[in-house]
Amino acid sequence: MSGIGTKTNQKEVIMFSHSNKAQVTIFIIIAVLVVALGTAVYMFYPKIFPSVEENKAQFVENYFLDCINEKTEQGIKIMSFQGGYIELPEFEKGSEYMPFSNYYPFLGAQIPYWFYFSGNNIQKTQKPTIEGMEKQLAKYVNDSILSCSFDSFKIQGYDISSSVKRNTDVIISENYVDLNIDFPIIVSVDGKTTSLNPHKTRITSKIGKLYSNAEKIFNDEMKTLFLENYSLDILTLNAPVTGFELSCVPKIWQKSKIKQDIQQALQDNLMTLKLKGNDYSLINEDRKYFVYDIGENINEQVNFFYSIKDPMRFEVYPVDGDIMRADPVGNQPGINLAGLCYVPYHFVYDLGFPVLVRITSGEEIFQFPMVVLIDKTVPRNATELGNISEGIDFCSDEFKVQEIKIYSFDNNNQPIKSEIYYKCLDKICSLGETTRDGDYQKLTAKVPQCYNGKIIAKADGYKDFSVLVSSNEEFNMNIFLAKIYPIKLDLGLNEGEKALVTFNSQDYSTFASYPEQKEINFSEGNYNVSVYVLKDAQIVLQQQTQQQCLEIPVGGIGGVFGLTKTECFDVTTPSQTLTSVVIGGGSSELSLTESQLIGKDKIKIGFERFPEPKTIDEISNSIYGVSVSKLSFTIT
Repeated sequence: MSGIGTKTNQKEVIMFSHSNKAQVTIFIIIAVLVVALGTAVYMFYPKIFPSVEENKAQFVENYFLDCINEKTEQGIKIMSFQGGYIELPEFEKGSEYMPFSNYYPFLGAQIPYWFYFSGNNIQKTQKPTIEGMEKQLAKYVNDSILSCSFDSFKIQGYDISSSVKRNTDVIISENYVDLNIDFPIIVSVDGKTTSLNPHKTRITSKIGKLYSNAEKIFNDEMKTLFLENYSLDILTLNAPVTGFELSCVPKIWQKSKIKQDIQQALQDNLMTLKLKGNDYSLINEDRKYFVYDIGENINEQVNFFYSIKDPMRFEVYPVDGDIMRADPVGNQPGINLAGLCYVPYHFVYDLGFPVLVRITSGEEIFQFPMVVLIDKTVPRNATELGNISEGIDFCSDEFKVQEIKIYSFDNNNQPIKSEIYYKCLDKICSLGETTRDGDYQKLTAKVPQCYNGKIIAKADGYKDFSVLVSSNEEFNMNIFLAKIYPIKLDLGLNEGEKALVTFNSQDYSTFASYPEQKEINFSEGNYNVSVYVLKDAQIVLQQQTQQQCLEIPVGGIGGVFGLTKTECFDVTTPSQTLTSVVIGGGSSELSLTESQLIGKDKIKIGFERFPEPKTIDEISNSIYGVSVSKLSFTIT
């Protein structure tokens, strides 16, 4: 028993010994791993886990990059708002002929035009390049670096020094703006010194993509003139261009009123214009007219803006002062067109105005302005960008070689301040304003040499003055401006009646549609005055066929000897309805001196009344009656 027991204990001892050896082996392996791990941590810990001192230096770097990012975002916003510019090109003023400088005024800012006409009608562009934008943004950031103050760190015990020299590189891509800044910053804290340089950062911004789309729109406009074509449609729908109306009285428009109508129509319609893309949906198929395709989809929102407050070149021909007039055909004595009177008209327009193009993506915008021009009722000539010439600046100091002196007075020989211009052909040069010189208002200026040029003077509250003058030699000139007086009209019309009143002089014209307009501006002068008094009517003129006969040469040998024969043919006048008829009026000459106008506020016009016409013959008689009847005038 005891033997058996002894063997059993030996086995247990042996088994116990093997177990201890295994455990020792495991412990050795663990120890080796611990030593290896400790060595690795010792070797690589500073790189994996920076020291407290290095963390503190990184705080400075993070602050600096946050400051730079903020400055960069500010620069991007300024650049996007100002058409790709932070620093604006040198200012170039416009003129009366082309009332545009090279800046577009918008919300108190000045945005450089990408395309415009100088004051001398010279086509110019100032579209920025992406490289130029990168340089301007880099300069903006470079100039802003020193405003990133480290004072809060210095209060905490940091010793921070930096170089005055700094250099910033900027790369603008479609969706990012990358910056690489060379600006050494030395940070010392807790006995450790760290050098921070260079500094790299990336701003998420679509300015590159927005600029690229802006460039596509601009290039297409310069080739196709799509803005001019849309604007021409707006003009022809809102102003008299070419046509006729069935009427036996003159047709009169006010140039200033037509301009207001066109301005309002441009403002309302251009903002509805869209470029082909996916940022909108059409209300109906008719709206396709307002969708323009530049050849590829623009998937950002694009808007076109014109404001009635923007400067505009607006001229119309023929015009007399503020009056656009078309006279009837068929009511003159001796002329008979089958009883038909009609008023043909044909007006030619010059129209120039700015359009602001804005491209939006999310919260980012990029905008740029350009001038749209319609010349003699047709779009300007399309121009390849490379062919746009600076041309000769007729009004530049280089060509202003002849000195002149201008003295400006009113008609009572009192000096008044006025703006002086010199016009040669279609170029108008602003010479400046007269200034006080003792008892005079005087301007000394130089003008280009020109044969049969024109001096033009303007002053608030006075009629414009102009006189032909050749500037081939030095000259002095006194100019006299006539004051304008507002005078109320009194025609004594009955209810349902209205009148067309015109005052024409050699150098001044004005017009009123009475009673809607009861006040008119006068200056002294000799006027031809005409009044047509109208009354609403509904006179239906039935279709008429009349026979007219002409003497025509006979054929053959007889025609050689001047023999003729009578040949007759029928002339048919279609049915028409007249909605107003002439019931009175007249025409006379009126001479007004300034003494007659001072202190007066009303002019009463007496006219002859005719029986209300019921037939075409009676209508013709009334029209003829206006031409031979006289007016009377009482000024009080």
